[in-house]
Formats: sequence, structure tokens, C-alpha cells
Amino acid sequence: MKIFKKRIAIVLTLGILLGAIAGGMFSCKSAAASDPKDYGVFIGVDYNSLSAKKKDSYIKKIGTYKEVVIDASYWTKADIKKLKKLKTKKVYSYINIGSIENFRSYYKKFESYTLGDYENWPEERWMDVSYKKWQTYVINTLAPKLSKKGIDGFFVDNCDVYYHYRKTGIYNGLSSILKGLRKLESVVIINGGDTYVSKVISKKDKKYFTAVNQECVYTVIKDFEKDKFQKQTKDETDYFVSYLDKCKKNKINVYILEYTKSKSLKNKAYKNAKNKGWKAYVSKKVQLT
Repeated sequence: MKIFKKRIAIVLTLGILLGAIAGGMFSCKSAAASDPKDYGVFIGVDYNSLSAKKKDSYIKKIGTYKEVVIDASYWTKADIKKLKKLKTKKVYSYINIGSIENFRSYYKKFESYTLGDYENWPEERWMDVSYKKWQTYVINTLAPKLSKKGIDGFFVDNCDVYYHYRKTGIYNGLSSILKGLRKLESVVIINGGDTYVSKVISKKDKKYFTAVNQECVYTVIKDFEKDKFQKQTKDETDYFVSYLDKCKKNKINVYILEYTKSKSLKNKAYKNAKNKGWKAYVSKKVQLT
């Protein structure tokens, strides 16, 4: 499953693939001394396939984070309730509105309304969000199913469709869907989508979202399959920092998601985020397990 595809100029995408769990259980050892554990993104595990015992273990591990992002499609209301009895106070569910994955049950229904291939993610295609039936499906069917499970908000992926297809219909389509999501939940976090968000700010349009999550501000994914990362270029870091500062000034909460195995880069991300008033999570794996 994926998350976050961004500006092609930096070839960053965020992908969240429903990955298989190596050895039957993923490791959640991301708790370095510098990790404040106020935010964590855990959407790469096929939670539904875990045994009851492993589910309990998994819940305890991610339950050490105050705010977490999961894919509630694979969680029960009861399990989310268990998670929120721990240190976790807010649970946000991943929802993909700008593209469509072929492993989703509704893929065939909307496949003919896709716009093109999604780079680095062969099982996914960009969605024509101006298509009214897609908007209706997301707002009236897909999102309510997640909301009823006791989540506290949506983590919205692939508003970057507007970067790739910069048309008025796409911009308006995203806004219509986000408006519907905002009516269901008080928190709506846009993952990536800097081109769309920047236009909303410049046009002074009504913001149907409360926060943004930006990937790869200080790090960059070099190899998606082998979990190889490196330091982000100065130009890209400067761009994203400026963009996120603009979001903050416009009363949009900021989260960042970084990928690295480097202790120094990890510490830098957490330190800078703290100084900026952002929340950060650093993962050692693209799949966010």
C-alpha cells in the first residue's frame, strides 16, 4: 500500500505497500533516545493477517506513541479501542483519494476512470478526482466505514494528483472530497500534496484540512526495494522547510516523515522538528512497518 507521492522533481513518493511481515512480525524498534514518540506512522503491516497474540503485541508496541497513523481498513473497532487505552490518544486512518490500488475491493469499479501509471508503484494508478461518482464513493461509502471504527481523523494520501494533472477539475475535485472528509472528522491531514496546499493558501480558499504531513524533508529514498536512503539535497530541504513554515503561518499543523538508518540524520530531523513546532517520525523502512 502506499503513501505519499510527491513532486517528480525529487522523485519522492511515499508508498505504503501492504507488506508481508518478515518473520511473521514486524519490528517497532524505532524508539531511539531522540524519538519523542509523539507521532508514528504504521501503515505498512498487513494487520488483519496477524494472529490474535501478535495483534496484541503489535498494539502494545505502537501504543507507546501519542498519535498514530494506521490503515483502519484492516482494523476492527475493538482493536482501535484497545490501542487508545494505552498512551495513544489519537488514531488517524490512511485513506487514498488521489490514486487507486489494484488490491482494493473497489478497484475494478473505478479503474476506467484512472489517469495514468504511478511511478514506482506498479499496482497503483492516478485517479480522476473530478469524477463525481468517485467523490461520492469516497465521501459516502469509503470514509464513513473508517470513521465508524472510532478513529480521530484521516491521513489523506495522493493529493499530489494535482501536481501531475494541474487542471481546475482536479483541484476542485480534491477540495470537494476533503470537504466531505472534514464533515466526518475534526482532523484531516494531507500527506504530501504541496502543490495543492500551496494553491489553497495563495487563493485564500477555505481549507478543508487541518494539517500536512511532508515526507523526505531531510532525507531521501534512494532505493525503494532495498530500503536505501541518503541525505536530502539542500535545495529540496530549503524548499520544504519554506513550504512548511508557510503552512504553519497559515495555522496548518505540520508533521514530517523521514526515512533513514543514520543516527545523525534521525537526530537532526527530530531536533529541527521540535524547534519548528512540528511533529516528526523517522522510519528505517519504506513500508512503514
